[in-house]
Parts: sequence; structure tokens; C-alpha cells
Amino acid sequence: MISNSRRLIADHADLHNNGLPPNYLFCVTDNQHSDDLSQLLVMLAGPHGTPYSAGLWRLQLRIPEDYPASPPKATFRTRIWHPNVEQSTGAVCVDTLKRDWEPKLTLRDILVVRYGIS
Repeated sequence: MISNSRRLIADHADLHNNGLPPNYLFCVTDNQHSDDLSQLLVMLAGPHGTPYSAGLWRLQLRIPEDYPASPPKATFRTRIWHPNVEQSTGAVCVDTLKRDWEPKLTLRDILVVRYGIS
């Protein structure tokens, strides 16, 4: 468990110290606790030159206790119409977060993959 915590802390530190991938912003809300590393809430701006370019979406990553052995769950908290997003729940459905998950992948890698489905 301690090595899992170290990994999660390192992943969060990477995002805070080196910045988020392009088109992402940290999302601060009144009920978000900065010491809760089991969740990451970000805003995603739609990429230029796509049907999503004028949009801004809230994306939540919920990190399981056994991370990185198991992948985080990514869910859009703002409705988005996309074939890789479950309409009713906002759950992101990409193989990287399911069958192709590898423990070497980081939170940054997940955000980059998520951005790629735009």
C-alpha cells in the first residue's frame, strides 16, 4: 500500500509541478479537498479544428486503492456527445482504461489518452 501511495503522490506531483497536458486546467471547487489524492478533477477545453473546439468539459478521475495495479475511472461531469463516452453516466470507454491498462501508465498518460478521443 505504501508503494501505491508513493506512486499516486508522484503522479499528482508531476501534474502540479510540470503542468497539465495541453487543453487541460485544474478545476477548483468548494467541496474539493486538496489532500484527497483519490480524485482528480480537471477542465478540458475542446481542441481547435474539431467540433468540440468551443466546449469546456469537467472530467473526473477516480483512482482506486490498488492503483496502479488497476486503472482510474474517468467520467465526464459535463455532458459531452462522443462515441467513447457513455451517454447516461459520462464514463469514458477507451481500451487504455480497461483491457490495455498497464501499471506503468501515469495520470498524465491517462489525460493524454483522454484528450486523444476528442
